[in-house]
Amino acid sequence: MNNFDILVSPNPSIGIVTIKIFNRSKFHKGKLILRNSIGKNLLETTFFENNIQLDMSNVAKGFYFIEVVSNNLSVTTKLILN
Repeated sequence: MNNFDILVSPNPSIGIVTIKIFNRSKFHKGKLILRNSIGKNLLETTFFENNIQLDMSNVAKGFYFIEVVSNNLSVTTKLILN
């Protein structure tokens, strides 16, 4: 069982995406990784807040994966860009 969950909204999206991290334990910094549909890393960044905004308006339409890693655990979800 993970100690956190993530919510990506809006999903599907056409631009700005908000990633909310819901923690079940004390929050620590983490890493966000954005991958395309074939698994290539497009972005890897460290975060210190529970809400992250990504501007995806200049990214091609399609399926993407957002992985959040914190406290040596990870959660991955799918993002659809229209």
